[in-house]
Amino acid sequence: MDLKCPVCGKEITELNYMNQQSKKVYCSTECKNADQGGRILFAGFLSIAAFTFITIYLFSKDAPEIAAIFGPIFFVLALSLIFIGTRFSRLRNKIKEEESYNKSESIEKKKDRFTCFFCGTLITLKSGEDPVVCMTCGNKLLYCDLCNNYISKNEKVLKLEPCGHIFHNKELLKWIEDNKQCPKCKGTMNFVDVNPDFS
Repeated sequence: MDLKCPVCGKEITELNYMNQQSKKVYCSTECKNADQGGRILFAGFLSIAAFTFITIYLFSKDAPEIAAIFGPIFFVLALSLIFIGTRFSRLRNKIKEEESYNKSESIEKKKDRFTCFFCGTLITLKSGEDPVVCMTCGNKLLYCDLCNNYISKNEKVLKLEPCGHIFHNKELLKWIEDNKQCPKCKGTMNFVDVNPDFS
């Protein structure tokens, strides 16, 4: 089972950053702290509500001197919690934005570089270029119409029969959960070849 950080979504390889109370596991201290922001904000607003209630109660009991001593202390504490919670919440949003930017950037890089499925030759696309055949082995490059990426060497693929169209394993398995036709030609799927022969 793959563990993913609840803040940035990165895969977790070591269990070094764990919140003992919530049992959540994070990829870094930064993400762990960022996830605490909501709880700290909640504690701050709860403190403001408690401060208001206690102050009203003390004034109604004719104890304004106690309210005058503890009221400001409690109020400053509550505001501090809200400030810290807001900072952590902003940190969480920043981490999520950076991670989504990094993901989109890596997807673009992946689209620009891939290896030939048959011979393993590295192919780098120039903008606007759409090669059909590998210049090294002469085989047609395999393209997955579900994820709009070329299929690289050693990637797991599935072949639909009788149309013979090929797709990434993961993408096609997701597709056939809800669909019973080929995503490319819309033909009927009789069966899925899990070990297609390309010889």
